[in-house]
Amino acid sequence: MLRTAADLVTAHHGAWTGIGKWLPRRLLSADPALGKALLDGHQAVAEHAELLPLATAVKQALDLLGGPLLEGYSHRWRA
Repeated sequence: MLRTAADLVTAHHGAWTGIGKWLPRRLLSADPALGKALLDGHQAVAEHAELLPLATAVKQALDLLGGPLLEGYSHRWRA
């Protein structure tokens, strides 16, 4: 969930995404508040198996883009 949400957030802000150690850096650079919420949520899952913080942050990421879609998703890259 973190990787997909990070891709959506960075794409929304027209920023580069990253993998490994670059994912948190790029995510925080693109959207500091939402990036921190996503990373903190991921840490809560890893350390305590607590899903709610990550699910809440992912919902915020989806809301940033108009909310969840159940069908008809397409991604348009900015030129």
